[in-house]
Amino acid sequence: MNVEAILVALLALGGVSIIASIATMLIVAWVWKIEPQSKESPSFNLTFWIGLADIPVRISDIFSNPMTWPLGFPTSPSFARFYLWLGYFGPFYYIYLNCMIALDLQLIFFHRLPRQARIRAWYPLLGFGLAFFLAFFYLVMPDVELASSGQIIVGKPGSAAKHFVTIWSYMWLDIGVFYTLVVVLMVLIKVIKNYRRLRSLNSDPVSTNMSKAVLQNTLIILAYPLVLFIVYIPYVLANWFSVYLPGDFALNWYLVMNVIFNLQGVLNLIVLMFHPVMLKLYRNRHVVFSSLLSQDSHGTLPSAVGTDDLSTGELKTGFLQANQPRIQGVDAQGGLRIQTLDLGPAVTAHFARALEAGQASASDGQLYSAVDEKERTDPLPAISMPQNSYDDPTFL
Repeated sequence: MNVEAILVALLALGGVSIIASIATMLIVAWVWKIEPQSKESPSFNLTFWIGLADIPVRISDIFSNPMTWPLGFPTSPSFARFYLWLGYFGPFYYIYLNCMIALDLQLIFFHRLPRQARIRAWYPLLGFGLAFFLAFFYLVMPDVELASSGQIIVGKPGSAAKHFVTIWSYMWLDIGVFYTLVVVLMVLIKVIKNYRRLRSLNSDPVSTNMSKAVLQNTLIILAYPLVLFIVYIPYVLANWFSVYLPGDFALNWYLVMNVIFNLQGVLNLIVLMFHPVMLKLYRNRHVVFSSLLSQDSHGTLPSAVGTDDLSTGELKTGFLQANQPRIQGVDAQGGLRIQTLDLGPAVTAHFARALEAGQASASDGQLYSAVDEKERTDPLPAISMPQNSYDDPTFL
């Protein structure tokens, strides 16, 4: 095994990840500028900070690579303490930003979070605050040294400081990953179950198309936690293997983990390109390369789609006729104007029992009678909606 070649390859992968993360932030900032409505998407906003969170992780990896220090690792205690802090702050930051995506999904699907809920604007700060708080203790740890091999030594063997670092870091890394995993599984179960139930109870093509869009867009958003699992589950296991299964297996696993770990920025960029907000931009012809794929036989581009489609979603509910007046919360041509840029049109409302019943009763009057007695809720009107419908959690 050529150790030097592996170290150089890891440095190169880390550089590619940094470039991909910077590209992610630039793309998000550009979309914010050309489509201000994209700021209503919590996961899209968090994508910028997820790209930023990758940079301290990559810097920490660069510091840990012996190829970075041809004259030997710095031995300053202050550098060792900073290196220790950075090595944990980066993963904490990335993991808990993904936890914010999971939290938003939990609040949407299980607590019917209103679209304007203030907590959505606080997700980036909450993720940063949690990461900084959890990593702050490493800045004040006593007896932190950086060995000539690049290994950080905290306290003496068996000391309280050493046990604290081990337990504190593993516990919060595992909690973040485990919480996200549980939410992902719960959301998948709920979405798939409701999708199947809606198909079995109602053959209305509008509801069928909406439920398909919800399922598709939910899976796209869940790709962010999927990247977290791909990158950090091997990372968490590597830490445990180094403690409880030292030897060749732990060493080989550590090598595989480093390769996967350095792909974090690239994987996040790939997920961003398929985000529902980006897909709407492609359809609205804001992105040139996607428009080139839609040229007609004369090489001309199709006319641009109105920017209003970004907020109304791709699907037309058909509950309103084109000649009907437009009222608050309703698009006269586009149906229910429910702005859920993350998950498509009417994601929570569509799966909320009340709106499911209301939509079905407006179309064929069959679904409400099929819902179990314990699940019944007064059906909502499909056209006539209250003026403050945006403040109603049902109309997210």
